[in-house]
Amino acid sequence: MIKIDNEAIVQQFNPFISISFQPVFKEHQQRAKAFLTCCQWDIGSDELLLKKYVDAYGLLDEQMKIIKECADKMIIHDKSDCEFNLRLLEKARQLTKVFIDLYSENNTINDNSTMKLLDQAIVQSIDVKNIVYDYDTTTNDFCGFALILLWQPYKLINCEIYYRSLLSNNLLFYNNYNKFKKEISPPFQQKALSLMIPVKNAWNIIVDQVKKNIQTKLDNKPLSQDQIDKDTDQIKNRLSYYIIKLNHPMIIHHTKSAHTYKVCCTSIKTSDIFNEYLAYFDHDPNQGHSMDKFLHSCVQHQTSEPIDIMTENNECNISYNEFLDAMKKRQDFINKYEKQNPSMVIKFQEAIRFKISQIDIIRTMADYVDQYCQDQHIFELMFDARKIINCEKIIRHVIGKENSKKYSYYNISISYPFQYMVLEDWDNLAQAITSIKTDDDTKPASIVHNLSNLYR
Repeated sequence: MIKIDNEAIVQQFNPFISISFQPVFKEHQQRAKAFLTCCQWDIGSDELLLKKYVDAYGLLDEQMKIIKECADKMIIHDKSDCEFNLRLLEKARQLTKVFIDLYSENNTINDNSTMKLLDQAIVQSIDVKNIVYDYDTTTNDFCGFALILLWQPYKLINCEIYYRSLLSNNLLFYNNYNKFKKEISPPFQQKALSLMIPVKNAWNIIVDQVKKNIQTKLDNKPLSQDQIDKDTDQIKNRLSYYIIKLNHPMIIHHTKSAHTYKVCCTSIKTSDIFNEYLAYFDHDPNQGHSMDKFLHSCVQHQTSEPIDIMTENNECNISYNEFLDAMKKRQDFINKYEKQNPSMVIKFQEAIRFKISQIDIIRTMADYVDQYCQDQHIFELMFDARKIINCEKIIRHVIGKENSKKYSYYNISISYPFQYMVLEDWDNLAQAITSIKTDDDTKPASIVHNLSNLYR
């Protein structure tokens, strides 16, 4: 029963995972964070205030009024988190506006007609019950704030799966599970869909028009070298911290598998091999779905190739052996610490799930990587900060010199979601590392990433 229910939830929210990394979704996420910090809302706080904010979806000015009223009541020394999130909200809003400018016919950021298409996409509705509060009081200890989950479908899926698994271990399983399944979860899921669907549809309309505008209205006006350098420096500063942090026995095999895919699998001309690789992130190796078997099939395919590509075969074998060595070190680490950390393997698996659901982000970025960074592969970039930095520098230099609008589209609609996706993955992996209990005196440092740098 639980497995079927979980599969239904995944199927329902998977289509929204990729777009949840786009600026418009990030803006709603950041506005929710501003409400939580400025109104100092927590479980046990004013539930009517939360309902008032949720009921105001579709009335953006009303939501901002609620946040401002809360901020005005705060004591000065308690306002730092509130002010920080308001600044991030403004930056997120500005990023959406810059992208909207590419849609606008008269090419002015002050034209609000298109912003209204997004801001008024949601039809206001007043719920009889306090749906978000009910979900919050039920799952908050395990999932975080429900107000954020409304705009983060991948975390909502994780929450549903995790909380249902907890209920399955409860002696009162049947009653508690049925109550959650029938009374708590469905209205919250429907609320999330009522917000995500219209915003996604409106955003897609704008994106389609922006693509047409860029193709038909190129003015060949380049971007200044100073701006290109500034952007690439920001990316370098943002990602450099992770160069060392990603070199961990529980992570490095991802880097090795990506390189093995590049040298062993890309010559296989089937339409679904790209998807197959991503799907293995969602598979449980204990159920026979192993990356090892998948990559080994690529190596076997290489051995059947003509003798004139022997060099590539050698590189393939070397890369595959390095992957196997990384997997051995991973297993050694698991054997050493699993007794102290029985859920360690699961935590690392869950840290980077739903890759197949993020395929739109990955494929669109892959098009640019294939064109401008031909010695790299998109899968390598997903676990290598240096390669992202170097490839971004190449792409931005070429595109920026060609056309400023094309550059802006790439920056906001392609690069931004990809960066946000990998940073989410890396932060999740960092939390998994930090949670490991060891006998050592020192514990791995937590990665605390300042997402304010992601906005420009």
